[in-house]
Amino acid sequence: MNKLQIKSALEILPPLKKITKKKAPIMKGYDTTDKEIKRAWKQDKPLTLSLYLDAKCNLRCLYCFTRGGTLTENNLTEKEYKKIIDEAFKLGVKRVIFTGRGEPLFYFPLLKKLLKYIKEKGGWNIVLTNAILMTPKIAKELYDLNCSVMTKINSFNSKIQDELTGVSDVAKKMYRGLNYLVRAGFNKTIPTRLANDNLICRLNYKEIPFMAQYFTSHNIQYVMEKILWMGRAIDNMGKLKITKEELKELLEGLKKKSVED
Repeated sequence: MNKLQIKSALEILPPLKKITKKKAPIMKGYDTTDKEIKRAWKQDKPLTLSLYLDAKCNLRCLYCFTRGGTLTENNLTEKEYKKIIDEAFKLGVKRVIFTGRGEPLFYFPLLKKLLKYIKEKGGWNIVLTNAILMTPKIAKELYDLNCSVMTKINSFNSKIQDELTGVSDVAKKMYRGLNYLVRAGFNKTIPTRLANDNLICRLNYKEIPFMAQYFTSHNIQYVMEKILWMGRAIDNMGKLKITKEELKELLEGLKKKSVED
């Protein structure tokens, strides 16, 4: 990996650490056991509730299958969200993921109320965020609210990261937001409370082995995701679609960087 390619991220994030664990970390909330899954299937009960908080977004990602960023109408009220949460918990749900077509931190006052409500019911929260709006204060509040966080950083090269988001000069804000979460201690727990979701595409596939090694070294779950060919992803297929040869190169790189080495 060319050091110039990762300078923009690693001048903000902590340096790569030596990997001492054999097993890659799994974030709390994503650590459901096979036994729990089998029991849920047998009882025909859900394990997870996913909630959207409108669609306002500060990015226009090339791969967004929902074409996120267009505001929605007739959104749920706080009371309606809580009613849905109550019904889900009656069915056996104990984990709520806040995701959607937009950025949840745009709605932080509402998000905070819902996180607190779920915490008081004994549940666990997962917040998916691009981390641009993250601050030390928000990171601390999230940490105190029974919450895991998953960021969406696809490249340590700021130019590639910006290109994938469709917005200029946001990469360093995303790296900084992730760093606030690290400083708040999300990756200091066992299991970790921090993960990063990385889309596999032509623009970033050469970086992925290093990024997997980097996040693992900091006790951050590293999730690799395939493109869902819908929405803006179809419009940008030429930049995103990975060839069989590129996929083979990626897999060989991952093998060399395996945490089990």
